[in-house]
Amino acid sequence: MLRLIRLSAVRQTTEDKSPVKILGVDDFAFKRGERYGTILVDLEKHQPIDLLPDRKSESLQAWLAIHPAVKIISRDRASAYATGARLGAPDAVQIADRFHLLKNLLDGFEKFLSRQQPALLKASQTVFHPLDVDGVFKQSVGQVSSPTIAQNLVIGQKKAQLREREQRFKVVKKLHRAEVPVLTIARRLRMSRNTVKKFIASDSFPMRRQNTPRFSPIHRFLPHLRQRWAEGERSSRALWQEIRAQGYPGAEVTLRHFMQKWRVATAAEVEAHAVTKASPGRSPSVRQVKWLLFSPEKRKRKWEQQFADELCRQSTEIDAAQKLVTEFHTLLSDRQPGQLQHWLERARDSGIGEFVWFANGVEQDRKAVAAACSQEWNQGQVEGNVNRLKLLKRQMYGRAKFDLLRARVLHQG
Repeated sequence: MLRLIRLSAVRQTTEDKSPVKILGVDDFAFKRGERYGTILVDLEKHQPIDLLPDRKSESLQAWLAIHPAVKIISRDRASAYATGARLGAPDAVQIADRFHLLKNLLDGFEKFLSRQQPALLKASQTVFHPLDVDGVFKQSVGQVSSPTIAQNLVIGQKKAQLREREQRFKVVKKLHRAEVPVLTIARRLRMSRNTVKKFIASDSFPMRRQNTPRFSPIHRFLPHLRQRWAEGERSSRALWQEIRAQGYPGAEVTLRHFMQKWRVATAAEVEAHAVTKASPGRSPSVRQVKWLLFSPEKRKRKWEQQFADELCRQSTEIDAAQKLVTEFHTLLSDRQPGQLQHWLERARDSGIGEFVWFANGVEQDRKAVAAACSQEWNQGQVEGNVNRLKLLKRQMYGRAKFDLLRARVLHQG
């Protein structure tokens, strides 16, 4: 059976004499992080036409030399493919994939936001008022109970962990200034490389996001609950049965825990908690903030719009970065190659390191990026064929030779 598959692939390759005009190029992993190959796809026919055993520029150049009909090459931003395409098909138009361009920019935007922890925390406190809610609750009750011994121990542990983390941050910055490699720092301090990189990229100590109080759907039934409470009803089970008939989806124990506050507080405190009913369970992460700023049209909830507006109001750097990201996305989606030079100048003038680095990279691949802003071709179907290749490779448990994998990928029958 395996011999027949190999023979059919060879026969199909030799019989197919039609020239390839529009080529898609991407890599795939034989073993992730160690060994990679290259898949070539005919974008007009929507089918893979060949596999290369590596992702070197020389291999792509040699393949293009025996296929001179290629006029357009769609690729990701790998420098090896750019070099191989330039040397193997100097007259072909290279197109940088729009998805990878936008992903590279958003990755830089996320790194930039991770350095803006003070602004993120300030905006979170301004919009969600986690401290004010607790303060209103305690003041209106008129009693502030002292923490228990167990609570004091937990608070002490958290403060000690914070001090230790801040000390590690200072040590990492000191070693980085001494030009110690990232891997050496990680091993010496027994930290992950990603944490070390995060510390190095941060101008100030990156505080972890703080959890704000969580709120349940009970707030929708507060008018009924307050009325029944004023009438003297104190049974949480009876109240739960009443609001369940009105559509409350939660359990009785949730209502019972919620109403513990009512036994020591007045209706004012309940209103203070209900004010934040539209807020998330905790402050948004850096990744969530990235998407909130990148996609203003997708902000469905009120707190999302308030948080994004407050963040841009507090930090002119974040506001400028957000505008640069949305403008570049518009430039790609609306096919505006004439605006590329102006955007690159603005990105370099912004002084934001991540955007300057991205603009310099785009400048080195200027023609391919400009083609991405004007051409319709992209890497979509190439990525689909890579997914199919992964499935076939895993079906063979990674034990098959390259020629059998190539035969199965190219065999369309």
